[in-house]
Parts: sequence; structure tokens; C-alpha cells
Amino acid sequence: MIVVDSSVWIEYLRTPDSEHGRALDSLLDRKEALITGVVIAEVVQGLRSDQQRTAVADHLLRLPYGDLSKDGWLQVGELAYQMRRQGQTPGLADLAIATVAIQGGHELYTLDADFDRVPGLTLHQVEAR
Repeated sequence: MIVVDSSVWIEYLRTPDSEHGRALDSLLDRKEALITGVVIAEVVQGLRSDQQRTAVADHLLRLPYGDLSKDGWLQVGELAYQMRRQGQTPGLADLAIATVAIQGGHELYTLDADFDRVPGLTLHQVEAR
């Protein structure tokens, strides 16, 4: 499974025929896309109409779901602590998404370069077509 970050979903919704739109379509077709609660919230908050919200939310809620336990949230805090000691200040939402991927042994598909600095995270690479 591959955790898909909101940056990819936003690109997909804006330009579905883009390189990343096609790559996400492929993941969806192969049933390899995993969603998290934070990503659902980030995507839905940016939608532009009730009709779009209903359609997109319905689609997102059908995807396989990854979540954090109490131990997972502790890991988010520890990761934030570790990165702050190195002078980095990532957002907790991003670290929660990254932790779902790390704990599940999944790759993260993102367009956000901030994830490059998260220790222990494997990023999904899109093959150029």
C-alpha cells in the first residue's frame, strides 16, 4: 500500500490528466492507495462546492484507511521532538501522515518536499512515462 498525501490528491483533482493524476489513477486501479484521516480532512477543506464535496468525500471514504493508535501519536510527538532538536519544525499533521506510513511499512506519495527530511520515511517515486 502507498499512503497518498493531500498534495497528490489536490493535483489529481485540479489536473487529473497530469503525470501525478495518471499515477494516482494507476494506484487506485490497483487498489494500492491508502488514505489517512488527516489527508481526508485536508482534501475536503479545500473543495469548492457541496456537490464536489459529496462526490470526493464519498470516494475517499471507500479507500483503505490507515490510522494511529495512542502509541502512534506518541511516535508523532517523538519524531517532532527529534526533528526540532535538529532545527526543523515540521507540522504535526505532516508527521501524523508520515507516521502512518512508517508504522505500516508503506511508502508515502507526496509532492511536498518537507517530507524529504522525515527520518525513516520511504517516499514513493513515480516512474516517468
